Amino acid sequence: MDWVALGPRSLKRNLPTVTLVALFILIGVIIFQSTSPISLKDSIYGIDRAGNSKKPDDSKAYTTPVTEPIPPHPGRDALGRDPTTTILEGFNGLGSCSQPQGHKDKAVILMSSFNDELTASRVRFGGGSNRYNPNLIPLPDGSEHQYIGFVRYGREEVHEVHWCLMKWIRVPITERKFLQCATAVKKLAMPHFRTKPGACKKVPFLDFDQGLLDPRIYFSPFGEPLMVVGSNSHISCLGMYVIDLRALIPELSTLLHIENVPVRYIEYSELSGPPPIEEISKNWFSIYDLENKEYWHHSIAPSQIITRAGQSAYNIASSQPNCLTGISKKGDVKLHQASNSLRLTLCKFPCKPTVENTVIIAMIHAKAVNEVDIYYRRYIVVMNATAPFEILGYSKNLNYAGTDEYHMIYTISMAWDTQLRHRKSWKIFDTPGTPSETILRKRAELGVPDQQLPPRQENAKPGADFVLPPEAKWMPADEVSHHNTMSTQYNNPIVSDYYHGWIDDDILISFGIRDSDAGVIHVKARDLVDCIHLCD
Repeated sequence: MDWVALGPRSLKRNLPTVTLVALFILIGVIIFQSTSPISLKDSIYGIDRAGNSKKPDDSKAYTTPVTEPIPPHPGRDALGRDPTTTILEGFNGLGSCSQPQGHKDKAVILMSSFNDELTASRVRFGGGSNRYNPNLIPLPDGSEHQYIGFVRYGREEVHEVHWCLMKWIRVPITERKFLQCATAVKKLAMPHFRTKPGACKKVPFLDFDQGLLDPRIYFSPFGEPLMVVGSNSHISCLGMYVIDLRALIPELSTLLHIENVPVRYIEYSELSGPPPIEEISKNWFSIYDLENKEYWHHSIAPSQIITRAGQSAYNIASSQPNCLTGISKKGDVKLHQASNSLRLTLCKFPCKPTVENTVIIAMIHAKAVNEVDIYYRRYIVVMNATAPFEILGYSKNLNYAGTDEYHMIYTISMAWDTQLRHRKSWKIFDTPGTPSETILRKRAELGVPDQQLPPRQENAKPGADFVLPPEAKWMPADEVSHHNTMSTQYNNPIVSDYYHGWIDDDILISFGIRDSDAGVIHVKARDLVDCIHLCD
């Protein structure tokens, strides 16, 4: 057939033959694509032209703890490690991006590891828009309800903290999940503290009873359900208090299966920091070293302020600006602390937690104000797990899938979610030994000296002009007795069912929406520490 001479009539007459030829050509293209080393599916993971796949091997990632020495290198310690990045270098994900398709230069999308829609879920306490700043802590596996929820209540009036037991509910038709109170909402007992007249020079109206402001509720390594909350101060204007919630909700001991855990903070205990004393304190959190000694993290930027529990007059952190200034240079923003801290081992369960593969993580905010609107960017900060808890790196801006950045989205608390922890218990792998001596010996090998604290000094007592109602019991936190017998119930003190987890465990993040709504999202710990910017 002379294909060149084909005209309209000839083409019409031979249409079946042309169609058949085109079909064979199409089949050939499909076969070629399926055998080509570069396919559409593979291109998502970045296949190069040589046919070498860049797809991350999930079967190998995070499986091996950092135990082998790194070859010696100029400027490193005796083990061949750079002291500023010792914990980070041997970990496959930290400091690099294992999932680059989910990351941009400035931001990361965090998708839910629990919700079928991959998005965050709403938390409903009832009571309209006056309940916000949610805090969620998981109940033990097998409990009738899944979580205990706490929320701030009130706006112009005295602020309260309400709580209830919560469970998952599905929305009809869409089947989307949300958390809702399954019991009646109750109110925590109010302290009704009074600030000394004239103490609030910056914001005079804060002299009046403020109630309980911005609660942060989380577990200590021993399982204590602690609440750190702002209120009228006996030292300055607005201060920070800590209390064990079992002192306010006695049934928590049974609900959380912690009947044998002593109650240290049995009253509202006011925290104090090193001079100069701030007029308004906000969002302090406790932090624990690998022997579970308690410290208080007062400020994150431009430099850290950290004190040892019972030694509040002395800052153990460096006074030099830290690398977080790299965030504040990205605009007219202020950095401040947001959530509590958690301990993270940078390998998959059941790798052995050590001083070399374990860090502390906490969420911070970069706050920007545009006339009347407030916007937050959220960053995970990675710190050394031993005092003085130097900052090792920070994440990109973390966006929660399903939320709108036009709204004010701010993180409140984080918790290891034992409701989703279906792996075996560490008790199977916990071996006897002298872990405290091992940790101290390893710290010495890494050149990490024990922190020497000055002798304790007594805090100033409140003067006679303080007006306290009879029901407002309080005490300086420095006077709280710390029980030496408290433990995490494991031979390895790094491991805790409450404060510690592995890279493949789920973290429950509670966040607020425009001071009028509440949300929650589950994420794998590895997603929080992926694409970390390492400090110099």
